[in-house]
Amino acid sequence: MELKKNYQIARFTYRDGKGKSKKYGKWKGRDLDFMGYRFTPHGTFLRKNIMIRASRKARNIAKKGANWYKAAQMISYLGWFDHTNSYGCFQRWIKPYVKINQLRRLISKHSRRVSERAKLEMERRCRYAIEQANRG
Repeated sequence: MELKKNYQIARFTYRDGKGKSKKYGKWKGRDLDFMGYRFTPHGTFLRKNIMIRASRKARNIAKKGANWYKAAQMISYLGWFDHTNSYGCFQRWIKPYVKINQLRRLISKHSRRVSERAKLEMERRCRYAIEQANRG
């Protein structure tokens, strides 16, 4: 096997097994940091930077209000929390600042408006095409 010069091979987090049994001992090795998550033997956690950005977005929404774009960003961040063991962080830094159902309603209303506009535009173009065909 050939590796690039800047690649590293490291052992996943484990206990060194010194002491009475393998349950005890110091944690050694590294967590697996992949696709925005940190995987450890005792849980899956968000990267610190993603957690900070999500909590800042929540405080911004609480302070300045939400439009559909901010609501979509916050709902996207909430998707990260669904797949991690970070519920305590969510309870402390996100939930007090945003009302999730209100954000979902805001996105839903926006998407309905957009689809209605697209439908009206399509009808207008069809009428125009029919008029052009009848004239020519």
